[in-house]
Amino acid sequence: GPRSQQLWDRSRSLLLQVQKNGLGDPDVEATLAQLLFETKKDLAVHHAEAALKNPAISVESRLNALYAVASHHHSQNRPGKSLEYLDRLIRIRRSASDWELRGMCQLQQREFQAAIESLQTAVAIDPELLPVHDILSRLYSNLGKTTESARHRRRVRRLQAIFRARRP
Repeated sequence: GPRSQQLWDRSRSLLLQVQKNGLGDPDVEATLAQLLFETKKDLAVHHAEAALKNPAISVESRLNALYAVASHHHSQNRPGKSLEYLDRLIRIRRSASDWELRGMCQLQQREFQAAIESLQTAVAIDPELLPVHDILSRLYSNLGKTTESARHRRRVRRLQAIFRARRP
């Protein structure tokens, strides 16, 4: 709603004050990582890594912290480092976004078959991932696998039609 940014900023301010007063815990660190990720990525990653070092971290906070650090390393063109966190993450949950990011990291490393497997897992979890179907179509085309490429290209066209029909 209209107050969401105000509430987001207030939450960040309160948690930073809690931490400054020495009352932080791994869940506070992980939440700060989440709240700071869009504006101060390096600081967010620092909080996420601090949270991950604490064995008392909750499962939800661990998931958020792992994804934040993995995303950061991917955005900094460090796919190997990102994959370290993603591999820990996919052992805990089944999320299309985790597998998509994993596939993108593997593409950065030119591990095409591994990337295809990860991206296929992503669309198995969420069949409406249009960008992933598009990437798979191009990957299969580059590998000369025309049948698989055409199958994903058809899915892209179908999803585009569905998404257009959903618009008001």
